[in-house]
Amino acid sequence: MGFPGLVDSRIGRVVSTNETYDDAPEVDSSAWGRDTLGLPLRIENDARLALLGESYAGAARGFSDVLMMTLGTDIGGVTMIEGKRLRGKPAQAGCLGGHIPVLFNARPCPGGGIGCAEAEASGWALPGIIRDVSGCSESSLSKLLQIGFKELLTRPRVETT
Repeated sequence: MGFPGLVDSRIGRVVSTNETYDDAPEVDSSAWGRDTLGLPLRIENDARLALLGESYAGAARGFSDVLMMTLGTDIGGVTMIEGKRLRGKPAQAGCLGGHIPVLFNARPCPGGGIGCAEAEASGWALPGIIRDVSGCSESSLSKLLQIGFKELLTRPRVETT
């Protein structure tokens, strides 16, 4: 099972969620899978699972050294060296994701940082980014209750002079 947060798969637990899913660290996913589904269940970070899929049947197939960045609701990243995904003791080694600062005087991030890549480019940050653009209040996007990549990319473009 993939999870968008810091996961220590060796103990089968979510370690941190950056305040996104506050109750996730309390869940014993192995016990839940066994009791609810009658199946052995393992949990892993979603970016690491994406790399596993790409190395098995996708763009990373045949490569033993890979760096993968994922862009979606959050920004994630994972590294594979000599065919092994890096983990480290706090389960963060090789995770080159969205909490790397890219602007030092910018938006706050739920993880506590300022100007993290995730706060400047992820799906959850998109509405704030768009609303900060000069002239947004006069655009068709300002009338939408929810703004995502789909809405941004499918809106008719208006020529400005």
